[in-house]
Amino acid sequence: MAHPSAGELTDALTALLQAARGLSAAFLATVEGRFLASAGLSGVEQVRLGAIAAATLATASKGAQERHLGALQRVHIVGETGSILLLQVGPRAILTLALAQDANLDAVL
Repeated sequence: MAHPSAGELTDALTALLQAARGLSAAFLATVEGRFLASAGLSGVEQVRLGAIAAATLATASKGAQERHLGALQRVHIVGETGSILLLQVGPRAILTLALAQDANLDAVL
């Protein structure tokens, strides 16, 4: 099976941003932190965000494993003005979503 192109991934992320109220950015990276596609982000943020997403997911996954919680499903980081949601999609990719403070998390998931 052929992998989707970067353009196809970007189109899918753009459609996701348009469909879910409260999403401001979407980013897809490998579990090693390599950029695959994004929507709503500048090029400067992409390299840094890929590394942060990979490190955060790896650390959270190890914590879940240590606590015998089973496979990690998601990491949700909540700040004063919004949040970041990290989801492992398949064995090799991480989807990172930036959400506004009033975003409906259930609608996003």
